[in-house]
Amino acid sequence: MTGALLAGGCGQRRGGERLVVAYEDGVLTLDPYCQDESVTMSVLANIYEGLVGFDPDMRIVPLVARGYGTPNAGSWRFHLRPGVLFHTGERLSSGDVVYSLERARSDTASVLRGMLDGIDRVTALDSLTVEITTSRPMPTLINALAQVAIVPQGSDPARQAVGTGPYRFVRFLPDRGVELAVHDRYWGPAPAFRQVQFRSIADGGLRARALHDGEIDLSASVNEAERDSIAGDPRLRVMIEPSTSVSILGINFADRGNPLADLRVRRAISLCIDRPAVINEAYRGYALPANQLVHPTIVGFDPGLPPIAPDPAAAARLLRQAGYGESLVVRLDVAREMGAEIEPLARQLRLAGIRLAADTLPWGDLYQKIQSGSSAVYRMGIACSYGDASEVLNDLHSGRGRRGAGRSNGYRNAALDRLIEAADREFDPARRQAMLQQAMRLAMADLPVIPLYLRQDCYGLRRGLEWRPRTDGMILAKEIKPAAGRR
Repeated sequence: MTGALLAGGCGQRRGGERLVVAYEDGVLTLDPYCQDESVTMSVLANIYEGLVGFDPDMRIVPLVARGYGTPNAGSWRFHLRPGVLFHTGERLSSGDVVYSLERARSDTASVLRGMLDGIDRVTALDSLTVEITTSRPMPTLINALAQVAIVPQGSDPARQAVGTGPYRFVRFLPDRGVELAVHDRYWGPAPAFRQVQFRSIADGGLRARALHDGEIDLSASVNEAERDSIAGDPRLRVMIEPSTSVSILGINFADRGNPLADLRVRRAISLCIDRPAVINEAYRGYALPANQLVHPTIVGFDPGLPPIAPDPAAAARLLRQAGYGESLVVRLDVAREMGAEIEPLARQLRLAGIRLAADTLPWGDLYQKIQSGSSAVYRMGIACSYGDASEVLNDLHSGRGRRGAGRSNGYRNAALDRLIEAADREFDPARRQAMLQQAMRLAMADLPVIPLYLRQDCYGLRRGLEWRPRTDGMILAKEIKPAAGRR
């Protein structure tokens, strides 16, 4: 399988014909509405576009909408670019936007339902004008709309991926990689590369070797063990961007008998973990300890929350109060790429009498296990893809859990629900910030998920290419260009 993945490498490409990017995992689906998995979202962002999007610094920019306004407090009006074409050659119209938004907010499989639940109706005023009416104030609606891909009216993207983006889907590659070709009638500037391959190479060492050998142009995930070798290769360079993703231990409260449904157990586990020690051992210091669910750049981050100091003795007392003594076994599902954490975590949990039983599996399999509700405790990352803490807090809301996609983990906290709802209606930035921070403090007292670390996004790039990593971690091929004089 490895040979198939690496066939047709850099030596067989000419000029700006093809760009090859390698991820640690493949695309889970071509449907942009039914998943929020990071690799899939990043790849599909090359195929689909929303009314608006984000630039590399997370500022809202127009995409298929050339502009928008708010005629009153309860409505948003969008003016579409004339002449935008789907990959099939069909012209984009307001009917496509209405269909896409209705599918995103109503389809039972949509992960976007929770963030769009305040929309009352979507109306086509004419062929290039759409009005969105909301049932309540929605200060972050424009951010949420950046997540909604526009597809042709009546289409099923799970069966045929058709968007307005700079690249169109061609075929799947091994292990759910994909091949894309340029959209020749794209409304924006023409991309530098006519063909893009997003390959799936799960092993970090093989990914690094493919970069050294010229088989790929960009590794989207350079692990800590490979950084020095890539940095020492004069043909390559390492690029590091602070990630907005927070590594967490997730908990399935709907799993009857899950010991972590007891707050004392959750607090005990959190107090066992020496976050700086895990970071130094597993990630060579390339991370920061996390004490809450968002990065400091995110609206709603609370600088007043103290660091979580390890205290195994206090953890052991909490476990005895919960009736476990030294009999507790925690079964953890973890992606293979995160396997370096298992041994230090296991040692630290043993100090309080907890035995860690870890099951390592490919990230795609872990994601599906989490989605299906069959994982009791799992290690994953969460991120605010539109720069606001309400996104992760809404996942904790008992009525909107997991963005209303029918994936609630069973967590219930009425006080937190009320705070989230109040913040979602508040337009005043200072009051809204205070509400989100209060909600964050309440969440960290109750620990529906346990924050671990703030990781770094680390990329390996072939010299001769110009690219700037994005704050949101997306890789958009249209933003990668040959360096001046290299075409």
